[in-house]
Amino acid sequence: MLEHGGGIFGYVCHVIRVPEERLFVAILSNNGSPSKGPEPLALHIAAKALGKPLEERKGLALDEKTLDEYVGVYRFDDDATRTVTREGSKLFAQRSGGEKFEILAMARDDFAYVEGRARLRFRRDAQGKVTGADFSGGDGPDASGTKADAPLPSPHQAIQLDPAVYDDYAGEYEMRPGFTIVVSREGNQIFAQATRQPKAEIFPESPARFFLKEVDAQLEFVRGEGGKVTEMVLHQGGREMRGKKQ
Repeated sequence: MLEHGGGIFGYVCHVIRVPEERLFVAILSNNGSPSKGPEPLALHIAAKALGKPLEERKGLALDEKTLDEYVGVYRFDDDATRTVTREGSKLFAQRSGGEKFEILAMARDDFAYVEGRARLRFRRDAQGKVTGADFSGGDGPDASGTKADAPLPSPHQAIQLDPAVYDDYAGEYEMRPGFTIVVSREGNQIFAQATRQPKAEIFPESPARFFLKEVDAQLEFVRGEGGKVTEMVLHQGGREMRGKKQ
């Protein structure tokens, strides 16, 4: 299978081609919502056309005690981790700096991402304890991680701020040539939109630091002389990127 996606302000697309089956799927969209991205839709259409619809995947129902065996932080390299959490009877996986996705048990220790074709297979030691996980994305190299002896990250908590403060942060920040983040206020809400990415609401956890709910990322606003906002710091995936307000 050959595929490619792309996006620019207001538009996203994805194409899939299966040469041996003479199958080509193209999705063009002006819906910027991450939950309505074109890639999962293209994959579902291609799978259905090939007689292997993804909708027929049926996961195993595991009790909460069993699901808790997988919960934890898995370190894949010096920069990347994948955190597995449980919410009720559902399990979720989130790469550092990335989105959180539900994963579904296909067999003991073998989980499939509900959206897409990625798999997360857990490893156990001789005593049956979960010690690691292998990730297969379906469109890139596989990766192997070890379960770390580390607590789960604390969830971000939003605080109440006077929406008038958001006017100080509104504007365009150049993070690097060709990549900017635009911050805007809409009533009592504040939003951020990066180049070629959908607009997302951000939530204050302090007067100067905000977080996103869809992605593991935070924005910090820096004031210069006279208290005027001059800079933004993007915290994502264990890294920092600084951008000056234009």
